[in-house]
Formats: sequence, structure tokens, C-alpha cells
Amino acid sequence: MKTQTRRLTWLVAYFSVASSGMAAEQEPAENGLSAEATWEVRSADGAVLSAPIVVHGGDNQMFFRTGDAAQQAMQETRDKLADPAGRAALRAEHRRMLEEQHPDMEYELGIDAVTKSKVLELLVDEHLTRLESVYAMQRDHETALQKEADAETQKLASLRGLLGQDGLERFQFYLSTTWERQQVKGFDGFLLATEKLLPEQKKKLVQLFAEKNTRARERDRKSHMSALPLGTLERLASPEELQRQSQLLTIEANEAALRRAQEENPLLEQRAAEFLSSAQLAALERMNEEEVTRLREWIEQARLQAGLSPQVAERPEQSLVPRAAPRKPVAGEATFEFTVTVNRSAPIVHTHTGLNATPILFEAAEGLWVEATPTLYEDDWLDVHLTFYEQVGSQKRRIEKNSSFGTLTRLPDGTFSRGGMSTDMVTGSKGYAVKTLVKVMGQVTN
Repeated sequence: MKTQTRRLTWLVAYFSVASSGMAAEQEPAENGLSAEATWEVRSADGAVLSAPIVVHGGDNQMFFRTGDAAQQAMQETRDKLADPAGRAALRAEHRRMLEEQHPDMEYELGIDAVTKSKVLELLVDEHLTRLESVYAMQRDHETALQKEADAETQKLASLRGLLGQDGLERFQFYLSTTWERQQVKGFDGFLLATEKLLPEQKKKLVQLFAEKNTRARERDRKSHMSALPLGTLERLASPEELQRQSQLLTIEANEAALRRAQEENPLLEQRAAEFLSSAQLAALERMNEEEVTRLREWIEQARLQAGLSPQVAERPEQSLVPRAAPRKPVAGEATFEFTVTVNRSAPIVHTHTGLNATPILFEAAEGLWVEATPTLYEDDWLDVHLTFYEQVGSQKRRIEKNSSFGTLTRLPDGTFSRGGMSTDMVTGSKGYAVKTLVKVMGQVTN
């Protein structure tokens, strides 16, 4: 099972908004991602990494390119999408990747080979639509986002026709646990032939890994803004500075992942003991030990390459990248105004006064609910975390899509700013193009 190093793609994403004519390269990569706006992520050999998703796995090493090289890289992908032969090559490449990622689809979903082929073609169509929207967003972000949501709705309708509603829900869960199933597959490959996992054991392990990975993503979300280097928000670093920050922040993230693995692996093994045999459990413990060893060796090598001591501290040491002092949340109440537009519906405005950093749940439109957690800090910075729910009968079903953004709430003259904005494509029973504006109307401190 391959050791997974922590990838700091948020660093690139932040600068995609701030920079002009900048491209990034990432090496190596097992999947791909395309950047929005004026940058693009490429592999070390120069090939465009085309899927607009966050990549997991592999060593996180970023190379930033600027100017004409960045624009040329972006144009090459646009040309492939516009050229029938190039587009066909992109389709074939992504189809091969999907085949490799989902070899067990027929078994897991109880479908035949013909239905699987139709499902994969729908996924390829979605991939190309998303890729096109990346470039269209440079011209008209909201129109491109709505087009993507419409395409998602059409895809879901087609899948519902192929699989039925129950089959569609099983398929969505299947896709959402792609990484966890790969983890379980890796573990099963670690076992002797006489110790292979039973189907029910695989399902339970997928659930355990999913819970563990969800906790890790939540920790990452909470640490992203606090992990920004000192001065990052005040000025645009040079490509060389970004490269160095990426290198050091990657080391820090992997050291944190190592410490968490040492803490969490025994807990996961304890829960897995409820349904694994003694031989399988022993194998899981050995595999976890080997992964921790490989991760430690990777960190030691990365520290040496960065000109640091190879020794990995057992406890977090002083940050490798200078950071500003942690922000302090405002104590007391604040008034927040949310303006949410869903697809082509009229915007709804929700105003709330309550304790700072407290979740606020309200109905938007078309059966979509938004849970916003705004955190206002004493330096007038506002962080907003969004969670989405879909009305299904009398229940609200959480959608596995979160969004976070930040904004400065006051202008230099002390007056409140117009706030910040997030645009998201959310998938429930259909596609939702969501634009969320948030501004602070006032505050009362204790």
C-alpha cells in the first residue's frame, strides 16, 4: 500500500486568485487537476493534468511558472478540447483512468458490463464539461458555474434512468468512497491468500477509513488559514518563495500526519478487531507500522533536501515558515447578512444576530439549505464555513460538499466593507450553482 504524503493544494489555489499569468507544476501525480483563472497545474514531463479535482497521494512538490509559458500551457489544453482528435484523446485517457479506479463497479453496484460502460461514459462527459468550465470561468464565472450545474443535473437524470433512485444513491456513495476502497484494496493485497477479506469486512473497513479521512479533512480545513505564511495575504510571493514555502509547509503537514497516524492507528485497529480475524488484524498492524516507517523516511529525506536536520521531532517544533500571530475571535454577538442565489432563482437574504462563530442554518431556494459558520476576528477578518443540506421529504440530508472563504470586513476608514463571496457547484439530487455573499452589519462585544 503506497504511503500517502499530505498535499498542500490550497497554497496553489490561493495564488490562483491573487496572481496574474502564473502557472504551477506539480510532481509526481497519479491523477490531475486543472487550475482556474490564470494558472495551470502540469506534471514534471510537461503534460497538462486535466481533471479539475484535488489530487491525493504522491510527493507534493510544486514548480511555479509565469508569463508566456503559463498562457501557452493553458492554450494547449483549450486547443485539445476544441480539436476533435485532441478531445477524443482526452476522453480515452480519462476513460482508462476511470476503468483503473473502479474495477469493482459491476460487483459493488450489481450492474452488468453494458450498464457500467454507459455509466463510465457519463462520467467522462462530466469530466470534459468540468474541464471546459475551468477555462470558461475566466470569461464569465457565474455562467460557467451554472452550465456545470445544469450538466450535473442532466447526468444525474441519466444515471437515475440507468440505475433507478436506489441505484443512484448506491453509486454516489460508491464514488464518494473511491479513495477508501483503494485503501481497503491495498490492505487486501497485503494479506495472504488464506486471509483475504470477505465482502462484509471490506464494507466495514471502508466505513472506518471514511470516518478517519473525514476527520483528517476537517482538521485540514480548520488549519488552512492559520497555516498561511506571514505576509502571504499582504503581498504576492515570487515563484521561488512559493516553491520554498511549499517545500517547508509540506514537511510540516507530513510531520503532523505522522504524529496523527501514530495516535489514530491503534484506535482504528481496536475498532477493526471487532470484525477482523486475528491474522488479519496482525497484518493490519504490520501494514500500519510499515506505512509509518515509510512516511518517516520520506520526511527525513525531504528535510535533508530542504537543508534541515533529518531528525523528526516527536512533538511539533517551531514552525518552519514564519506565521503571523493567531487571530483572536471576537467575543460576543455580531450581525451577519447572507445573500444566497441558487441556480436561476431570485436571491434570498437572511440576516442573523447571534454569538460569533456559531452555526446558522437557513433555507435558500430549490430545496437547498445552507449552514453558515461565520467567525469574525478582532482584526476585522471574517472566515466563513458553509455546509449544504437538501430537503428530502421531511428530512434535511447533508450534502458531502463544504466550502470555506475569508474576507476583510472593514475598509481603511473604519466602515464595513461589502463582504466576501463564495461560488460553489453543489451536487445533491441535482446540480446547484450557489453564490453566497456574506457581510458583517454590526457587532456587540462582551
